[in-house]
Amino acid sequence: MRLFLLPISTRRNLIYALRPAPAALTGADRATLVDRVTARAANTWRKWEQGDKGWQKAIVGLGNRVLRGIAYEEWGLRSIPGRGPATTRPVEAETVPTSTSTSTSTSTLPSTTTTTMAKSEAPVEVTFPSSIIPSGQVHEILRKLATERQSLHTRRLWWSLIGLPLTLPFVAIPIMPNIPGFYLAYRAWSHRQALVGSKHLEYLVKNELIRPSPSPILDRIYDGQLDQGAAHGNAEQGNDATNSGPSAASSPPLEPSRATDGPETMLLDATDGKRIAEALDVSELKLEVERAVEQVQGALTASRLASK
Repeated sequence: MRLFLLPISTRRNLIYALRPAPAALTGADRATLVDRVTARAANTWRKWEQGDKGWQKAIVGLGNRVLRGIAYEEWGLRSIPGRGPATTRPVEAETVPTSTSTSTSTSTLPSTTTTTMAKSEAPVEVTFPSSIIPSGQVHEILRKLATERQSLHTRRLWWSLIGLPLTLPFVAIPIMPNIPGFYLAYRAWSHRQALVGSKHLEYLVKNELIRPSPSPILDRIYDGQLDQGAAHGNAEQGNDATNSGPSAASSPPLEPSRATDGPETMLLDATDGKRIAEALDVSELKLEVERAVEQVQGALTASRLASK
């Protein structure tokens, strides 16, 4: 697993987890039942989207509007899987022989035991623009992202589960599926996944299993120095630079006060989603960034209008 920490505005950040490809997983790491059901539902949804008309097409249109309203923070936390074999790569364990002796009033009995140190987990790489986020602030930002929405997702998970039985009368309608029930079931699943992801992220931060990895290519995107055409051509170079450690940062980090003082301003626009996705060769980031930019821009516009 690899994490991406992307500032959307001077006060809001997007977290996204890139999971290992299913084909790369073997044995206990293979997709779970939930993963298979989710993939099947996604395929069915895509087929409905391709239809020309009918109630399936209408449901897809309504559903897509609902999905666009889900907070980008929830989508980001949902991308982080729960702890398991696929996400906890152990560091090789060490075997340490120890010798002890036990004394009694009548005899001394030497004994030798072998202690196997507990397997420690390999740290998770976090890719971020050091020109915006100083490396020393990465852990605190991740801690906040992990904990600030846990109570909200817990409450809404329970409300969705409580509301599910109230949708049972819709089952009696023969020509239409139980749309309210499907919606509440989906929202319950979504809140649970976000809660699981936030718990995993909190675990990583608490146990110092985070390895900040500044990305010079992200720095250039945020500084407006990388055009759309060069982004794709430099993808391989950007991936290598991302893993090169703190010394690879191409520009000094901003002072913390410059990122938080004064009015909140946007750091990305809608076109940056494609540029970031191509530069880092992570196609999933395009939609995630576009969604986050749209929602943050909307929130800032509403805030300005309310203050007038």
